[in-house]
Amino acid sequence: MEVIEIDSVICNHEDLILEAPKLWVLRAYNNVQMLEKKVFVDGCKLLTTRDIIEICSGILGHRGSSMRTIFKNLVTLCLDFELNGNRNVIALSFALKSCPKLMNLQINNQLLRLHPMSSHPKTKL
Repeated sequence: MEVIEIDSVICNHEDLILEAPKLWVLRAYNNVQMLEKKVFVDGCKLLTTRDIIEICSGILGHRGSSMRTIFKNLVTLCLDFELNGNRNVIALSFALKSCPKLMNLQINNQLLRLHPMSSHPKTKL
């Protein structure tokens, strides 16, 4: 079993390559404080979970179709992910369609964690 856990990646979209065709578990997190500051280092930005999902699923069109194989054997997907906004929903939908073996999905909604007035701090599907 292969596991990848991603937390706070700063790079250009074109530079991120994940080749893990036997991946079973993918966890992608965002550092909320860093996201609020829109962190850039040497012209590269902090990638959000949506960015990572778009890159890995091939939505952005670079790196060819080989990146999509990362989802082929995925059993567990854990994400810090805003469920608001069409682009986020499309990215998640595209990724889920590429996960035929997915059995566990956990989504932690960033916006809800930022706003303590919400009564539902986590959405677990």
